[in-house]
Amino acid sequence: MDLGQILRDTTDQSNYNRWQGSVFALKDLSLHINNICKDKNNKPTQIPTKIMEHILAECKRYDELMLTTDMGKKMKDLENIK
Repeated sequence: MDLGQILRDTTDQSNYNRWQGSVFALKDLSLHINNICKDKNNKPTQIPTKIMEHILAECKRYDELMLTTDMGKKMKDLENIK
């Protein structure tokens, strides 16, 4: 068992998952923006507000999901120490 290779593999998997999650989030956002723009009931001034509401809701959702993991709980505990 090569510890160096295990660490490289773990880092590689972590980076892949992080970047894959970023791609999914951006694709979701682009679909949301596209749907808002297609909706004729939306005034042009409403579009940025609806986009920001969606972004903030997604951030909150992912923050809550992170707190369901052991790592998320540990990081929150460390945050509370300060």
